[in-house]
Amino acid sequence: MAQFVTAAHTRKIARSRNALFIGCGTNYPLALEGALKLKEITDIHAEGYPAGELKHGPIAFIDRNLPVVVIAPSDITFENTMSNMQEVIARGGRTILITDHRGASVATECWEVLALPDMSSLVAPLVFALPLQLLAEGVLDGLRIDHVDGLLNPKEYFQRLRAHDSSGNPFYLVVEKILQRHESLRDDWPVDGTTGYEFANLALGLLIDPAGAEPFTRIYVEWTGERRSFHEIVRECKLRIMKNEMAGELDVLARHAARVAHQNPCTADFTVNVLRRAMREVLACFPVYRIFFYY
Repeated sequence: MAQFVTAAHTRKIARSRNALFIGCGTNYPLALEGALKLKEITDIHAEGYPAGELKHGPIAFIDRNLPVVVIAPSDITFENTMSNMQEVIARGGRTILITDHRGASVATECWEVLALPDMSSLVAPLVFALPLQLLAEGVLDGLRIDHVDGLLNPKEYFQRLRAHDSSGNPFYLVVEKILQRHESLRDDWPVDGTTGYEFANLALGLLIDPAGAEPFTRIYVEWTGERRSFHEIVRECKLRIMKNEMAGELDVLARHAARVAHQNPCTADFTVNVLRRAMREVLACFPVYRIFFYY
């Protein structure tokens, strides 16, 4: 039976000088990305190839010292990828199969198998597999999560990251989030803090002479002709963003609000357009970038 990858197994990749990532169809870009990530953060040489093109050159370099990461969820390319993987195994290559539970149940000849949980087979290998393999080995000291406010549910995402770490040593996890002066990082997020914009802002303050505010403001007004206050400009920019770049998100929110409003006779006359305009004005006055609701 195929074994499932643990923290100990990941050391086998870290001890190698080279690695090969293969995938078929839409999984080929994932193979390229996996190889790129490995090269960026280690001194291991890695390359990504379409699984069906191994016979055109790369297969000649396969031996027992070359780990081959095979990305093969149970989709329409699974059987073809398994056939290509057999070519690797026949030449002594050590295959690490990244698949789902259904694929893992039929993979009996692999060196190692990583069975992904129930999530998109296109996203999961990049989100969890490679970073956590390197964390478990100690190649990385931690993770920096970029644009955390863009996640649907940051708390759940962080919890899943922690849950999938099998090293036994909690890794360092920080998030990129700009906090307002009156805002604090949520204490129910299992993270170690932010990336440090708050400290950088305080440190930069030591290098800025407050006396320069008046002459710089005067130069700015003379150059741009803009005399409105900073808060007025911020509000206008927020409204512009909601009218253009985030119009779709605001529309979805307004439609959800309309469905709720229609359930009560007192608010049933509120149309989507009315609610959209009201929500746009309210959101433009929010003192923070994003709020979170968990239910």
